[in-house]
Amino acid sequence: MPAELLDTARDSVKKLSKTFPVIDVRLLDAFELGDFTVLVCEGNIGSLIGRKGTIVSELTKMMGRKVRVIEQTKDEKKMVQDLIGNVRLLGINKVFSPQGTEYKILIHSADESRLPTGKEALEKCIAGLLNGNVAVQFE
Repeated sequence: MPAELLDTARDSVKKLSKTFPVIDVRLLDAFELGDFTVLVCEGNIGSLIGRKGTIVSELTKMMGRKVRVIEQTKDEKKMVQDLIGNVRLLGINKVFSPQGTEYKILIHSADESRLPTGKEALEKCIAGLLNGNVAVQFE
């Protein structure tokens, strides 16, 4: 499913680039998270969002569901914060183990109901984003 979703997103962005100045943006991955699609990009993501969100609004109409654009970066905290939106991220603990990198995402317990989706779906999406095992905890 993610490969099809990524292809659909790429086609939609290609159509949009004929009307809007979408330049220097590369789509790396796409995830379904609750009722919206997360597009992971690198480059000039501002040109994909547009002034006051006009381009991403058109992309939302074309794809038929809400779209959230996040930037692929080495700053894991920024990527997770962009993903969860207005939820208070308290921190990220990174543990190196023989099985691979494991992340513990700490979210304020009062914001649990404000998450964009359920805990399990969020863990799966963040795991794909950070390339490691993820556990979301509320404090």
